[in-house]
Amino acid sequence: MMKTTLRTIWGALQLALLAAVSVLATELVYAHAILDSPVRLEPSIVGLYAAVFGLMGLGAGIASALLRRPGATSLLLGAGMTLLVLALRLHDLADLWTASVTIDGGLLLFTAAAAAAVAWTARSIGDGVPRRAAPTVLLTAYVPALVFAAKLLVNTSAIPLAHPLPVALALVAAWPLLLTLVYRLTVTSAVASTRLVVISWFAPFAIVAASALGGPSHSAEGAIARPTAARPDAPPVIWITIDTLRADHMSVYGYPVRTTPRLEEFARTATLYTACGSQAPSTWQSVPSLLSGLTPYRHGGVTETRKLSDDLTLLPEMLQRQGYETIGESANPWVSARYGMTQGFDEFHLYNTDDELMLYDFMKLAMRLDPWDVFRLRDYLPSYAYVPFGTLVDQAVDTLTARRSKAPLFLYLQPVDPHGPYQAPLHYVANGGAGFTRADYVSYWALKTGVRLAPKQHDGLVALYDGAITYSDAELGRLFDRLRELDLFDRSLIVVTADHGEQFYDHGLWRHSNSLYQALLHVPLLVKYPNQHTASVVNDPVASFDIMPTILRVLGEGCPTCEGHPLQEAGKTSAPPRFAYLMGHDDVKPVIRSVVADGWKLILADKQGLPPRQLFRLDTDPNETDDQLVAHPEVATRLASLIDRYEATAGPTVSSETIKLAPAETQRLRALGYVQ
Repeated sequence: MMKTTLRTIWGALQLALLAAVSVLATELVYAHAILDSPVRLEPSIVGLYAAVFGLMGLGAGIASALLRRPGATSLLLGAGMTLLVLALRLHDLADLWTASVTIDGGLLLFTAAAAAAVAWTARSIGDGVPRRAAPTVLLTAYVPALVFAAKLLVNTSAIPLAHPLPVALALVAAWPLLLTLVYRLTVTSAVASTRLVVISWFAPFAIVAASALGGPSHSAEGAIARPTAARPDAPPVIWITIDTLRADHMSVYGYPVRTTPRLEEFARTATLYTACGSQAPSTWQSVPSLLSGLTPYRHGGVTETRKLSDDLTLLPEMLQRQGYETIGESANPWVSARYGMTQGFDEFHLYNTDDELMLYDFMKLAMRLDPWDVFRLRDYLPSYAYVPFGTLVDQAVDTLTARRSKAPLFLYLQPVDPHGPYQAPLHYVANGGAGFTRADYVSYWALKTGVRLAPKQHDGLVALYDGAITYSDAELGRLFDRLRELDLFDRSLIVVTADHGEQFYDHGLWRHSNSLYQALLHVPLLVKYPNQHTASVVNDPVASFDIMPTILRVLGEGCPTCEGHPLQEAGKTSAPPRFAYLMGHDDVKPVIRSVVADGWKLILADKQGLPPRQLFRLDTDPNETDDQLVAHPEVATRLASLIDRYEATAGPTVSSETIKLAPAETQRLRALGYVQ
C-alpha cells in the first residue's frame, strides 16, 4: 500500500515538473513570437516554477493516492493548474484578493465539469502503452492552451479581443476534450505513443535550455536608412531616466545614507545640477516633457485611453535626422509605443513581467498571503512587479558590444526600481534588512489598502526605497564600467535623471501623481559632457525639459519647438520661471499648477484634499513646511500672474489621440499604482 502511494506521488511530481517546464517553454515562445520581448531566463524563475508546480503535483499525487486512482493524477493536476492560473487572472482583473463565491465558486464548477468531460472521453483509450502514455502526452499538449487563455486575460494588445473571458474559458474547456478525442482515435500503437512521450519531454526542455543558454537577443542593425550622415565627431548619447527617484534620498546630493556611491564617483567627471525641477509628478506626464522639451500644459500627457499626438516632435526623431541610431528600453508600461512615447526610436523594447510570465501572478499571490517571508527571501526570488534595472543593463551591454553600425548611438533607458513595491534585492537594503522584524515590516500591497504606519514601519518603508536606489546606483556603475571597457565613456554625453520623486507621507501623502510638492518635483540631474574630466556643480535652478535642448546644443543644433533652455546657459542669465502641472485624466486641463521664480514657489490646486493656494520660500524652506501665503499675498499674486501669462502665450494644448482600452490592459498600470 505504502509503495503504491509513494509511486503515485512520485509519478505526480514527475508530471508536475513536466508541466512547469511546458508552461515556461510556452511562455518563452509567446514572449518571443507574439510580444517580441524575449525573456532573460534566471535560475530564480525556474526555481519558482518548479516550486509552484511541485506543490500542485504533490497535492494531485496525494489526492490520487487517497482516491486509489493513480491514473487520475494527470487529470487532477491539469484541473488544479487551470483553477489556479485562471483564478489568479480573474482576481487580478477584478483587483480582488480575497475569496469570492462568484469567481472561485463559478470557476471551481466550470473546472470540475470540464475535467469530468475529459475523464469520460478518456475511458475508451486503448489499454497498454497508449493508455500509460496518455497522461504525459495530453497534459503537455494542453499546457499551451492554458497559457494562451491566461494571456488573453492580461495585456492583450497583440491579440485584441472584445470579450477575452468567454474565449479563454471556451479554450480551456474545449481543447483538452478535443485532444483526448483525437488521441483516442489516432494513437493506437506502442511505437506512436512512445514517440509522443519522448517529444513531450524533449520539446519543452529544449526550448527552456535554449533560452537559458542564449538569452534574449536584439539586433539594432539596419533598422532604418539614415536621412543624413552624422558629423564625424558626433558623440554617443546615453540617457538614463530612473523612475520615481527623489534627489534628497541620494548621497550624491547630501543624503546621510550612502545610497549612491557609484554616482558620487561619476560626479567627479560630470556636472551635478543641484536644483533641477521636474515638470510633472508622474511618468505619464513627465517623460513626454523630457522627450519633447514642453510642459504638460502644452503636450497634455497621456492616460489609459489617450496617447501623445504624432504632431509632437520628440528628441529621438530629431536625432534620427542627425544620423543617429536610436534605441530605447523601458520597464515602465507608460513609456511604450502604446502611449506614443517611442516616436523616432529605431528600436524600442518594453520589458514586462505579467505579459511574459505567470510568475507575476504567483509572486503577487505570495505577497498577499505571506509578505514577510517573501520579503526575507527576496534575494532568492525573481522580480515580479517589473523587470529589474539589471535586465536593461544586460541588454544595453549586449547592444553596445554587438554594434557594428557606423552611425552614432542614442540609447535611452527607463528603469523603474525605486517605484513601489520597492523590490530591490535585500542585500542592498541597509544592514541587509537585518533591522526588520515581522511587526515592523509592512508590504506595499498592505499600504495600498490604507493601513496606518507605525514609526518603525515608516522607517522600514523608507529603507526599502533607499535600497532600491542603491541597487539602481550599482547597476548604473556596471553600465559605466562597460562603457569604459568599450572606450565609449569619455567621448559620450551621459545624462542621469529621474522623471519624478516619491512621497513618504510628506504633507500626509504617499506615492506620487497627487501633488506638486518638492518631494515629487526635485529630481536629480547629472550630465557628463563629452570629454569632461573634472567635476562641476551648478546651483542655479534648471528644469528637466532643459535636457533635450542641451543635447541638441552639444550637437550644434537648436530646438525651435522646445520651451526648455540649454543647460549650458545656466548661471549665465537669470533663471526663467519654472512651471509644473498635474493634468486631468478625463479632461486635458490642469488639476494642479505650480511656478517657481526668484526663490518662491506657488501651488494652485483644484483637487480635493489639497489647499487651493500655497506659497513657499524654497531657498529657506526646501521641505515646504511654512506656508507664506498670508504673510506675502503680493508674492502669490505676482506668481499667479506668471502662470496666467504663460498659459495665455503658450497657446492650446496639443490634441492627443484616443486609444481603445480593453479591460485587461489596466492591470500593469494598476500594479504600479497608476490606476485605482
